[in-house]
Amino acid sequence: MRITVKVNTGHNSKTLRRLLTAKEAAIRLGITPKTLWEWVNRGIIPQVIFPGSKPKYDILDIDRIIEQYKSFSQASKVSIDNIHNPEETNQAL
Repeated sequence: MRITVKVNTGHNSKTLRRLLTAKEAAIRLGITPKTLWEWVNRGIIPQVIFPGSKPKYDILDIDRIIEQYKSFSQASKVSIDNIHNPEETNQAL
């Protein structure tokens, strides 16, 4: 299900945002719906809630989390590589 809404961005303009269902958001993140709910409860992912409908998730918020994970994952990989191959890291510097 695709939903697009106009939201106020705070810049005196309106922009279209794509909203995802819980199932779509979980699939995009590669997590289970249960984990999605846990992340919502921990404040990691915000919800968009309209009266009388199920919560939705802004695709920009989901993509931001994916990018943060990629950045964290790459930084961790560099740290792990430094531990396993410190000589190669020193040569690269």
